[in-house]
Formats: sequence, C-alpha cells, structure tokens
Amino acid sequence: MPSSKTSWFSVDRDGLRKLIAGKPPGFVLFELIQNAWDEHGVTRVALTIEPIPGKPQAIVRVEDDAPEGFHDLTHAWTLFAESKKKGDPTQRGRFNLGEKLILSLCVEASITTTTGRVRFDKSGKRIVSGLVTTGSGSVFEATVRLTRAQVEEAVAAANTLIPPDGIATTVNGRPIVRPDLLASTEATLPTVIGDDEGVLRRSRRRTTVKVYDANGEPGWIYELGIPVVQTGDTWHYDVDQKIPLNLDRDNVPPAYLRQLRAAVLNVTADLISEDDASETWVREAASDPSCSPEAFQRSLDARFGRKRFMHDPSDPEANHRLISRGYRPVYGNQLSAGERDNRRRLAASGNDPIRPAGRISPTAAPRFSPDGEDVTVPRSRWTVEQRRVVEYAEAVALELLDRRINVSIASTITQPFGAWYSLTGGLTFNVGRLGHRWFEVESEADLRQIDSLIIHELAHDRCDNHLDSKYHEACCDLGALLALAIRCERIVDSFFFPALRDEG
Repeated sequence: MPSSKTSWFSVDRDGLRKLIAGKPPGFVLFELIQNAWDEHGVTRVALTIEPIPGKPQAIVRVEDDAPEGFHDLTHAWTLFAESKKKGDPTQRGRFNLGEKLILSLCVEASITTTTGRVRFDKSGKRIVSGLVTTGSGSVFEATVRLTRAQVEEAVAAANTLIPPDGIATTVNGRPIVRPDLLASTEATLPTVIGDDEGVLRRSRRRTTVKVYDANGEPGWIYELGIPVVQTGDTWHYDVDQKIPLNLDRDNVPPAYLRQLRAAVLNVTADLISEDDASETWVREAASDPSCSPEAFQRSLDARFGRKRFMHDPSDPEANHRLISRGYRPVYGNQLSAGERDNRRRLAASGNDPIRPAGRISPTAAPRFSPDGEDVTVPRSRWTVEQRRVVEYAEAVALELLDRRINVSIASTITQPFGAWYSLTGGLTFNVGRLGHRWFEVESEADLRQIDSLIIHELAHDRCDNHLDSKYHEACCDLGALLALAIRCERIVDSFFFPALRDEG
C-alpha cells in the first residue's frame, strides 16, 4: 500500500544548521533584532547574551514592547510563509526565514508573545500553549551553540547596529551608540516589493540614504540599520528601504552599488580627501551618469588638484609650460570609461572639468587667414638693410646647420611673432612686428639682437618645444658654433663686421 504525507517535503533541522553554521555569530542576533524592530509600535528592544560556564553555549534573549506582539505565532516554525513585510519596502524581512534559521542553531528555545507561547525542547518537539502570554511585546529566549569567543564577537557585532529613530536598543543593558551622521540624501534606488499575490518584484523607489562615520573601519551597506554587505568604502551607508540582496543576504548587484555610491558622493564630495579620491568607491561613483557635475568636479579636485590639465598631444609645448607652472597633467588612461563620458557631457555644456593644455595655455603659432592671404614681402621690395640681414642669416644657417635654408621676409601685424621657423619653410622674419629699424645694424647691440633671434629660431631645427631641455641644449650649441665660426673668421669679412670695426 502506498503511503501519503500531509506536505510535499520536510526540513532537516540538523542539515539546515550545518548550512548556516559558518555565518558570523552576529547573524543570529541581527535576524532577531530586525524582527523586533519591524513590529508595529515598538519603542524598546533589549538583547541579552551570556555564555554558559563550562559549555560552548550561550543564553540569548531578545525582548521588545510591541503592543500587538508577534503577528502570527505559526510563522515561528513555518518556512517561507507569506510575510506581511513583503509589500512594505521600509521593513526588513521578506522571506520569513529569520526565526527558523536561528532555531536550527538552538539547543532549546521559546517564543512568548501576546497570543501565546511556542517552546522548542531538546528532544525536537514543538509545544504550543495559548495560556502563557505577555501583556505586550514578545520574548525570544534560547540556548544557542556559541563558544565564549563567538559570544564576544556577537556582542561586538550587535553594537555596530544603527537603531531606528524612536526605538531604544540595548545590548546586555547598554544602549547601542550610533556612529556620527555625516550626511543624508534622497535617492531613487532599486528595491524589492511584494505584489498583490506576494511575489517579490524589482522596482525603483525614492528613499533616504544616510552616511555615517566608519571611524577608520571598512564601510558597510546597512539595510534599515542592519549591516548586510561590507564594501570597504570610507563610510557606512544606511538605506531606508529593502535592498536587492541575494538569498544569502550578503551581496548586492554591482549596478546597485555603483548607483548608491554615486548618491553618496553627490552629498559628501566636500568631505573626501586626496587618498579617498583614488579609492574604488569614488572612482565608481564618479563614473555613474547620476554623479552630479559638482561632485564630479570635486572628485577631480581631490584626485588631481585644482590646477590640472588634459595632456594635449597636439601642443607638446603647452603641456610642458603648464607643468612648469605647477599644473598636474591628466592622461586619458587615468580616467575610467564612465569618467570620460561624464567629462564629455560637461565639456559639451561648456564646462570641461579637465581642459586640454592647448586650451589653457596655447602655444602661439603662425596662423594666417582662411582665404590664404599671402603676407610675404617680395625680394624686390626689400631694403638694403633687410637684404643684408637675410644674406647674413643664410650664411649663419649654412655654418650652424651645415645646409642651406630658405630665409624670407613677411609683413603681418596680426601675428605676435618677430620670426618663425619650420623644417620645410625655413626662417621667416616678420617686419610687421620687428619694424624696419630692427634690420639696421648701427651698433654691436643691434647685431646681438639679430644673432639672438637667429639662434632662437634655428634651434627649432632640433626641437620644437621651448621648455624641453633639448631646445635649451640646441641654443647653447648653436651659440657656441656661431662664436667658433666668427673666431675662425668664416663669417668675418662680410656683412656688418667691417662697419662695426670701423666704428670701433
């Protein structure tokens, strides 16, 4: 004859105990305290935990003053019963698992409330009585398998709780001290809410996020005052609604964590230090689209300083110039993809938080009108003095560069240069800036000006960047070569020297 059972399956209490035995001792207390906090009208929750001498066991007692007591006593032993908390995102429970997980760790236990008492004895029996009740509130009392060291760890963990406003919570008679509140903000974050049929659905809801000082300890995410996920961030985050946790209640989706961090950074950006700015949580927060422009700007200030610029490959000299002025370069690979996206969005609105070097301190370069206006002065219009300077420059270039270059004259007052040099175009003197008098050599001082400008421009044959040590070395070397050429009288019998000699 086939046999039948009243239910599809049963739960092996010993097997369940082994599954959760590796959880931190504080887990036992958190489940009990959060259930007490969630009861309607509760104003006081007291936890007592004391080791039993000579045994790896402890007496655990949690008492509250909720006027209606335990909502449904049968939920104390029914796994996954429909929880009234599912539909309320501001309450902590959702699976109706808490007491059952705790009971699996107990040697014996009892729950007494306004509607009766259920006792779980050492033999494994469950005894329900409607005669023993409390006037208000509920009392959970149990002998739990905990060593003395685990008891101490559990007490320490309980003191990290953040009690809700209006609920005085004590551990072994001492009030739990809240950490310092640093900031508070409103944010729209993912949560889970039970629908009309009790099915948990993902949703988004506006809620309060409170930021607390972690006092140098690794930060945690708190769900309505209960620490659930260690982040290692600078601070603790307490979210005033259900968090989308996994079944083990020890992790959140990466996207949720990034959004939460962004909401926190938006209200704590002024508090982060230079060390904080390079932490993972700040980088992730600054990478999220919800990071505010002010918070993004502040994160960059803390990380790179206010005097910063984006390295500009198109203007190497501008990069060096800004570094010499105390600016800090930022390279593209130092920013995450999300940070680059946020920077582009701000730049598009005219508020680039990391301006390129060429925008902050552009290197002056000859620029002529778009219609290609020719500013070159024809040789036929050169004065005698201009012709002599050009011929002298050609002779000097041949000596110093060991090749002939093109030397020309232009006239434009719109360009801020007295001369310019390029490998393809050679050397150009700008009479529009130098003036006609500059070409007239009447003294050694006049010739010194000409030599100085020629050396300055010809040094660009070796290096474009005025601030590069190679450019400095080129100026020194070309000056020495010019002095040597004059000493050896390779440039002595022509140009200006006879006139200057006669004058002397």
